Formats: sequence, C-alpha cells, structure tokens
Amino acid sequence: MLDEEMPRGIFVSFRRHLGSGGAAMLYHLGLEAGRSRGRHAMEMARRVGIRSLDRALELVAKALKALGYGIIEILEFQEEPPIIRMRIYQSIECELGRGVGQPFSQYVRGIIAGMISEILQREMTAKEVKCIAKGDSYCEFELKPRM
Repeated sequence: MLDEEMPRGIFVSFRRHLGSGGAAMLYHLGLEAGRSRGRHAMEMARRVGIRSLDRALELVAKALKALGYGIIEILEFQEEPPIIRMRIYQSIECELGRGVGQPFSQYVRGIIAGMISEILQREMTAKEVKCIAKGDSYCEFELKPRM
C-alpha cells in the first residue's frame, strides 16, 4: 500500500517542478499504464468467461478500486457510438489537489482513457467534467471516441 507522501510526490510535486509539461507527462504515463492494465483486464475477463463489454467495465471499476485509485461508478455505457460516463469518489490524485480550483486528474484520466481504449479496441478520450480539486464531491469523466 502507498502512504500519502508517495502519491503527493508524484501528483503534486511533479506538477510544481515541471508545470504544464509535467501534467502532460502524467497523462501519458497514465495512458500507457491504462493500456497495459486494459489488456490484462480483458485477458482476465476472457479467462473467467466474461464476454460483454459492460461486465468488462465492472471488472475495470473493481480493479481500480482494489489498486487504491478510488471508487468507480459507471453512470452511462453506450456501445455504438461508444460513450461512457463514470464517477470516481475518493480519487487518489484529485484528493491531493483539493482547492486548486480546476480539473486536476491527469494520471488517473490517462489510466481511464487507456483502459477503455483497450477494452473497446478503439481510441477513446476522457474529459474530466467534475473534479474534487474544483470543490465537487467526486470526479466525473466523459469518454468518447477520439476524432
């Protein structure tokens, strides 16, 4: 398990030292980690007989919770065109950014985009529309196909 200082160093200090470039790097690190986790999640889903995409998304939500990223709630899932809305309560990244007044999720947003892209086998983007760091009680993401 991670104590609070390790993620603080990654998510807060990294941004402070590298500015917007650091935030972009966090997103791309998360994106690649998410792709890897997505491939692994789909392999595990196939092994246990999960074939439907909505069940695969449930598996992703459970995996992210188990890893300590937050508690995920899938609000909307549409297969074609793919649209997903999800909330994350207690986001590890955005809890550390409380009070910054703007969306703070870069790494977690990247993980979500990467995982969902792998699961759907289609490049997806994730937009944070609500954020704990802005004062919302949860983070909310909209995922849509990359144009």
